[in-house]
Amino acid sequence: MAENLPDSAVELDREALLALNCQLQERVSALTALHRITLALGSAREPPELLRLVVEEAVDLLRATEGVIYLVEPSTQRLVPQVAVGVEIERFRVFSLETDEDLVVEAAQSRVHRVSSASERSGREDGEVESLRLAVPLIAEGRSLGGVVLRRIGASDLSAVEEELLWLLAGHAAQVLHNCRLYGELEQSYAGPEPMMRVAAFAGRSPVEPVDRPLASSQIDQQVMAGGVVVIGDLLSDPRYSNKQVARERGFASMTSAPLRAHDKIIGTIRIYTGEPRDFSLEDQKLLAAVAAQAAVAIENADLYRQVEEKNRQLSESYERLRQTQRALVLKEKLALLGEMAATVAHEIRNPLTAVRGFAQRIARKRSDDRVCEYCTFIVEEVDRLNRVIEDVLDFARRLSPSRTPTDLNALVRGTVQLLQEELVQNEITMVPNLDLSLPKVLLDPSQIKQVLVNLVQNARQAMDREGTLTLATERRGDFAVLIVSDTGGGIAPEHLERIWEPFFTTRTHGTGLGLALVRRVVEDHGGRVEAESRLGEGTTFSIYLPVHPPPPDDAPAATSSDSASSDAPRSAP
Repeated sequence: MAENLPDSAVELDREALLALNCQLQERVSALTALHRITLALGSAREPPELLRLVVEEAVDLLRATEGVIYLVEPSTQRLVPQVAVGVEIERFRVFSLETDEDLVVEAAQSRVHRVSSASERSGREDGEVESLRLAVPLIAEGRSLGGVVLRRIGASDLSAVEEELLWLLAGHAAQVLHNCRLYGELEQSYAGPEPMMRVAAFAGRSPVEPVDRPLASSQIDQQVMAGGVVVIGDLLSDPRYSNKQVARERGFASMTSAPLRAHDKIIGTIRIYTGEPRDFSLEDQKLLAAVAAQAAVAIENADLYRQVEEKNRQLSESYERLRQTQRALVLKEKLALLGEMAATVAHEIRNPLTAVRGFAQRIARKRSDDRVCEYCTFIVEEVDRLNRVIEDVLDFARRLSPSRTPTDLNALVRGTVQLLQEELVQNEITMVPNLDLSLPKVLLDPSQIKQVLVNLVQNARQAMDREGTLTLATERRGDFAVLIVSDTGGGIAPEHLERIWEPFFTTRTHGTGLGLALVRRVVEDHGGRVEAESRLGEGTTFSIYLPVHPPPPDDAPAATSSDSASSDAPRSAP
C-alpha cells in the first residue's frame, strides 16, 4: 500500500511555487522596464527632455508619489532642483554641497543611495501615514552629477530587484546626461563631425590585432585601461605599437583608443584607425570618449539583458519542475487513498453484493408475478454495475507488471472485436477494420492490452450512443506498432482533452473515471505512449504506440507519471 504524504509536503511545494511565480513575474517586469528605460533614454537628445524622462521612469519604477532631480552646479558646488514630477518644482530648495545637510546632499557626496522613513499627517481622520524618502546619486566618469529624490507612501524597504533597477537607471541616466553635455560642448567648439566620421569609416576593416587576447596585454591597452585616451600619430614609428607589419599590410597610419567605461568600471577598449597620418585633436578625443561611454552602457545593458533572460529561463524551468512535482505528489496521494479504499471495498461491499444478487435471482425464479420479476432483474443489473465499478477500482489499485510474450496484435484486435460484436450490433455501430497484415509480432502482455482495447471500444460506443462508425486499425510507425481506435461520436471538448488523463475525472452520470487511467498506465508500463485527438461534432481518435522491441523490464514497475491517469471520461461535451 502506498505511503500517505503529509499535507505539509504538498503545502510546502505550493508555497514554493507561489514564491517562484512572484519572483519570475517581478524579474520579467524588471526586464521590460529596463528595456523601455534604455530605449527612452537613448532617444533623448536635449537635457531637459532627458531629466524629465529620468524622474518619470524612477517614479514609475518605485511606485512613488513624487520625484525631483537635482544637478550639481560646478562653479558654486550647489545642488539645484531641475525637474519635478507629481509636485511643483517651487517646493524644493537649493542645497550647498559644503554646508547643507539633506538626504540628496549625503547621496551626492557619499555616492551611495540614502533612505529615510517618516510619519506625516494624511489630512484625514485616520491620522498619520508612513512615507519613504529615497535619494540616489547620478555618477558618471567618477564624478557626481547630482541626484534623484523620490517619495512614496508606505515604509516598506526596497526589494532587491527594485534596488538593482534603480541603480541601473541612475547610472545609465548619468552617463547619457554626461554624453549630452559633451556633445553640447563639442557642438560649440567643433565645426562638424565629418573628420571623425571619416576616421570611423575605417572601423569596417578586419581587426589589426587578434580579437581574443587579454586586456592590458599591450602598452596601449595598459594606458587605456588606466582610464586615459591614447593617440598614436604614426603607427610605423611609435614603439608602443607592436604590429607594424600588419599595419603596413592593411594601410593604417594613425590610431586613437579610449576605454569603454560603465559605472566606474572599464569593460574594454575601442580603437579607431586612419589610413592617413593624423594628429587627433582634443575635440576628437572628447567625441571618441563620449561614443565609448555610450557604447559601454549599451554593452553592459545587453549583457544584463542576457543575464536576466537566462535567470528567467532558469526560474521558468524550476517553476515547471516544481509544478510537475506537485502534480505527482497530488496523484500519489490519490493513489495511496485509492489503495486503502480498494481493500476496504473488496471486503466490505463485494460479499454483500453477491448475496443480494443471488437472492434477487432466487426470488425471480420462484415468483410468477411479472412486476416482481422486473424488479429482481433491475436489482441484478444494478448489482452487476456496482461490481464493475469495484473491478475498475481494484484493477487500477493493483499495479501488475506486464507479462510479455510475442503477440500478433492483429489477432488480438480480431478476438476483442468478436467479444464485443453483439454489443456493437445492438447499438447499430458499424465496425471498420483496417489492419496492417505485415505487422510483426509485438512483445506485450495480451490480457493487459486486450483490456486497453476493450476500454477504448466501450468508450467509443458510449460516445456514439447509436448509429456510428468505429474504426480499428494497426500500422507500423518507425520502431512502434500503433493501434488506432477512432469513432464518429460527439468529440471531447478542448477544455477536457487534457483532463481526461486525470484520476477520477468524468462528467458522466455513471462511471468511475478510471478507464483511461488504466489505459495510459498499462501502455506506459509497456514502454509506449497514448495520444488523443478530438474535434467536437466529428469524433475522437486514440493512438496506442507500443514498441516493437521494448527495453528489458525493470524489477519494479515504473512510477506513475504526473499526468498518468484518468478515466472513462466523457467523449462528448457535458
